[in-house]
Amino acid sequence: MTLKRNLANVACSVSLVFFFGCSPTTLPELAPAPPVPSELASSALFDNVVCNHTFSQEQLASPPDIVENENSIIINGNTAGELIRSLVRTVPNNGAGQTRWDMKWSFSTGAGVNGCSVSDVATEVLVNYQLPLWPDQLTASDRNLTEQWMKYSDELRVHHCMHGKTGIDAAIEVKQSLQTIAPGKNCRQMEVDADNLARDIVNRYKEQEAKFVSPAVLDYLRN
Repeated sequence: MTLKRNLANVACSVSLVFFFGCSPTTLPELAPAPPVPSELASSALFDNVVCNHTFSQEQLASPPDIVENENSIIINGNTAGELIRSLVRTVPNNGAGQTRWDMKWSFSTGAGVNGCSVSDVATEVLVNYQLPLWPDQLTASDRNLTEQWMKYSDELRVHHCMHGKTGIDAAIEVKQSLQTIAPGKNCRQMEVDADNLARDIVNRYKEQEAKFVSPAVLDYLRN
């Protein structure tokens, strides 16, 4: 019996106005799940404090180990222009923040009457968000600016959560697919086939994620 373990490490970043890019460090990702009923909340998989993810019943049947962390980066300013300049100076990717997810999968192989099969499949995903935080938004005298920032900040969070959910969806699909992969003739080839299947899934999510469009800060913050 053998144990195989791999790592998919993906860094996703957003530019200030127009562009979102995801550049894989080791491996990429797969497409977001179709809309599901809102009552299927993230708490069914893990205690989430960052994003309000939802999952289908099928996804809930193959949960990965999930950890999400958020790192808030403080910005300062009293005008839209000052906030934008602070964003660009202090926050990754010209101010729009960054989402990075790391995914591992593992499995065992064993020979049987039907050939070599995969068992004991497990997936893990760690999602790290870096998002801007304006502490003065609750006390700023310019309430119009505060409302503009809150709308932008909310949309930016939704965007980053979509990227984080992509990593979680990839981990779920890898687990589902490895659990149902057909037996192979020998275990050495089975390991290769299972590994390639997992990588293909992650790559499809990466291709889909690259199409996500981030909110443009200049559409929200105006002097």
